[in-house]
Amino acid sequence: MGINPNPVEFDDDTPFDEDWHHASYDTKHVESFRRILIDCDRVFKEYRSRFVGKSSPVHFFWGSFDLAVTRFNGKRAALPADVDPLTREAYSHEVISCGFWPGDRRFKQAAFYSYTKPAPAGLEQAMVKPGAGYWDTQLESSC
Repeated sequence: MGINPNPVEFDDDTPFDEDWHHASYDTKHVESFRRILIDCDRVFKEYRSRFVGKSSPVHFFWGSFDLAVTRFNGKRAALPADVDPLTREAYSHEVISCGFWPGDRRFKQAAFYSYTKPAPAGLEQAMVKPGAGYWDTQLESSC
């Protein structure tokens, strides 16, 4: 199995070896994004360190360029029978994840986010803190 030449979690599916329209490089923006990720990593590690249960390391998703950490509460999660093996392993137990995402064409601003699997009933009506936070119905997560 080799490297998949096609982007995932992105709305432009041009294979990497044919993609010349994303060939620009803005040093200022790249350095700013790097500093943001370093600061977020520091905060997420602090958040993770106070949890005594099973937790993921802070990790970066290349498909969507987000940095995240997940806590597992130890309760088995009910999954559909037809779920793929990767999802079955990732969500075998109830989780709550939080992360930083730079946004995309659908959601144009960077955001901190959180999601819970399975989501407790009424979660989308719960008050989000700080006050600038809100539940996003398009993304189905708290921003």
